[in-house]
Amino acid sequence: MGKSRIQSAKRPVRNARGVQKRFSRSESPSARLGLIGRDLAERAPRISARRLLPVLVASLAVALGLAALRLEVLRLRYALGDAAMAEQRLVEEERDLMAQHRRLRDPVRLAREAQSLGFVRPETLIVLPKSAAPPATPTALAAASFVDLGRRKQP
Repeated sequence: MGKSRIQSAKRPVRNARGVQKRFSRSESPSARLGLIGRDLAERAPRISARRLLPVLVASLAVALGLAALRLEVLRLRYALGDAAMAEQRLVEEERDLMAQHRRLRDPVRLAREAQSLGFVRPETLIVLPKSAAPPATPTALAAASFVDLGRRKQP
């Protein structure tokens, strides 16, 4: 028997490096068009090391950057917690100081303290009337006397 004229799909041919070629060059154009028995999925192209190295370096740099960013976020969270605790202590201290301030300014307590130290109410009060002129300061008195010196006539 002779060869049949039915064309079957040929398997891909491997070259010296082991890379598969889709079809052998010896196939006729009509055999290339036959889709029966052929894998129609696109084959992923091989990525060379020259193209892969910059991608790996960039991804490593991004990963290190993300790790540093995460550490910085953790550091800031701890600092924020410490600051919140310090603020709480200061609020409590302010509350205690305000209570102490009110206690020290209590008029009843001040009267008892003054009486225990021997203070008494004054017997006489001197009331000064309010004048329209402002009170004289030493600077104002010195300036007025200097002006008067220039106006005096000498005999």
